[in-house]
Amino acid sequence: MVLLINNGCLALADELEERFPGCSSTHPRALPRAEEKAESSHPKEPPFTLVLGSTTHGAYCPKEVSAGGGEVVVHAGFGRVWFGLPAMAPHSAELATEERRGIQETAAGRVDRVAIAAARVRAEARAEQSVKLIAQSGLIGDDAAAVGLDPFIEQRLWEKLCANAVLNPLTALWRCENGAVLARSDGRALARAIAGEVATVARARGEAKAAINSCDEVPSPCVPSATRDPSRGLLSNPLSTEALYAFVEACAAENAKNKSSMLMDVAMGRRTEMAYLGGWIAREGRRLHVSTPVNEALTEAIQRVEAGEDCADVKFSF
Repeated sequence: MVLLINNGCLALADELEERFPGCSSTHPRALPRAEEKAESSHPKEPPFTLVLGSTTHGAYCPKEVSAGGGEVVVHAGFGRVWFGLPAMAPHSAELATEERRGIQETAAGRVDRVAIAAARVRAEARAEQSVKLIAQSGLIGDDAAAVGLDPFIEQRLWEKLCANAVLNPLTALWRCENGAVLARSDGRALARAIAGEVATVARARGEAKAAINSCDEVPSPCVPSATRDPSRGLLSNPLSTEALYAFVEACAAENAKNKSSMLMDVAMGRRTEMAYLGGWIAREGRRLHVSTPVNEALTEAIQRVEAGEDCADVKFSF
């Protein structure tokens, strides 16, 4: 099992799926074909089970390093942790349509749909076993016995991605705490624009996944568009621009006095995670033919900051 629980989790999951096709357990390329099944009764398993995680624990790396030369991670605050399996690996709309056509044109079953369900069940069993072991650390919560896989994990990660894509680069550019970003009129305007771009990319990726998974025999695991974890309230579209902007507002308020990880990285001369936040949103936008000018501009600005420039006064037009 490979567990991702970092900022930019969705971007890194994409990289792993490209390098190890099938690690999400539901990608058509990783599923046994009819001709393969005839040759062997043991279809090839994916190289590992990929599990996505999200946490509200506080942690940071101080400038000092340990005696062994590695970085020290300080656990600064107790929070919650969620784990879940990824949905089907994303594709461009063209590739999604092509694969969908390939599935539909072979009614006899070029893709073994029983194998799809079986692969998912095996992946869930492996993931649940591993998560229960992790729960013994105490980092998940008091009721470790009740720990399971979160069906809303990708929704949580899109929300977290949006908050990171707003607060991290803007605090790094403006050298301020999280709460100061939305206290500025330009900060609020940028936050809303970024939320809109994230919502559009999420929707485009969901449509690509749904195109692959549209056959009735295979329930679509794409990003939910009209449901939400009941414990967190119901919204008609939890990944809409307004919903994502509201999530950013909540994060900024709850962590108003905190310094973002990107601000700390810039202050200490470390490489930032921008390529896996706004940079990934921009790349996905280009791949899916979705316009993401604000994330493009912010990514370029942070790259300049990493190169030693002072970009605090950069103006963004959108």
